[in-house]
Amino acid sequence: MAYRVEYGSGEAKRSEIRKKKRVGGKAWGFFLLFLLLVRLYWPAGTQVLRELLLPGASQTAFAEVQTLTQELRDGEPFGQALEDYCRRILAEAGLADA
Repeated sequence: MAYRVEYGSGEAKRSEIRKKKRVGGKAWGFFLLFLLLVRLYWPAGTQVLRELLLPGASQTAFAEVQTLTQELRDGEPFGQALEDYCRRILAEAGLADA
């Protein structure tokens, strides 16, 4: 008694993965567009979104992000700038090892 096994090419599975990635990418793109439009046309909404997306985040943390970006613009290596940022945030929260 002979039998024959036929395997699929796997193309159907790959196309499903591509579709999911495409949908996820579009969702992130629309979310970023939404955030940009809120920032441009509804300044009070920017604060509302900050509270919704980052509850408990201090104004210091947002100010430190500006410092981080300035350090990067000044040519400091990313790793060092990020480490400095984290140290300042932890110091502000009283969690630094001094």
